[in-house]
Amino acid sequence: FFLIQYTTRKKILDIPNARSSHKIPTPRGGGAAIVVSLSVVYFLDFLYSGRNQFLVILLVPSIIISLLGWLDDLYSLSARSRLFAQIGMASLFVYFLMNGSQNLALNLPYLSSAPTWLPPLILILFMCWMTNLFNFMDGIDGLLTTHTITVSAASALLCIMRSSESIAIIFLYLSACGFGFIFWNWQKAKVFMGDVGSLFIGFFMAGLAIVAHIKSIIPIESSLILHSVFIVDSGVTLITRASRGLKIYQAHKDHAYQHATQHGLSHQRTTIYCGLINLLWLAPIAWAATNAPNLSAYLWMLANLPLLWLAIILKAGRQLSN
Repeated sequence: FFLIQYTTRKKILDIPNARSSHKIPTPRGGGAAIVVSLSVVYFLDFLYSGRNQFLVILLVPSIIISLLGWLDDLYSLSARSRLFAQIGMASLFVYFLMNGSQNLALNLPYLSSAPTWLPPLILILFMCWMTNLFNFMDGIDGLLTTHTITVSAASALLCIMRSSESIAIIFLYLSACGFGFIFWNWQKAKVFMGDVGSLFIGFFMAGLAIVAHIKSIIPIESSLILHSVFIVDSGVTLITRASRGLKIYQAHKDHAYQHATQHGLSHQRTTIYCGLINLLWLAPIAWAATNAPNLSAYLWMLANLPLLWLAIILKAGRQLSN
């Protein structure tokens, strides 16, 4: 509520243009509420219980990434400066994570024979990719917030099933922050999350996925399955746009979810369908992959094939004719 008043007064607004999915100027930067809420509740939890103190190495760079997003909401920073900052913060997180792990590759069996520099590089690229993935997919009312709520809740349930309540509580805090924000972000949105929120959530959830994998709680394959709606839509869109000779970092509305709304589906219904896919299709498959890691590759393909078909049907990455 207070951020809406502040951003409106300061004219921190998202002005509609040809690449926008909204019709009227709308305050942006509301995701700062999620950053502040999650940070406060984490530190209160840590002071009260003493658990998850190692996650400070994830929360601090996540907050720095969110500050970069806030500056981008205010001044529209260059893509290069944003990428350099993301690489720097991801490198910082992976560096401290490696200091707490005797051999990072031991927890990534398929990289056990790889050069020692390769696993950290892959993790850094993964975090930067996820950070920008969430930013790309924050294009209609409630979509990113609903994804955060459902995937965090499903991840928390997987943690509980694996008897890791300490990590589960962090996922539940993030899901709860999403519930608080969705009230303001539902169609028609009173405020947009902005880069301050989308970059923070993408970076933080990528880091949580890495931590959960290294601690043998949730395999990284299961986390990738949970994020499949975002991964497939963004992946097909970027590949298709690149094949057309377009700049992949340039703003557009060629994602499958944006095409769904252009075909007449409301933001609300599109968001609900994506949330239901997460809960009713992807979460059970992620559970199966967690309990049968030898089948994870096949389960990953099973999870993604229908989404790939849907993205192609919706012509993700192609410009719809008016």
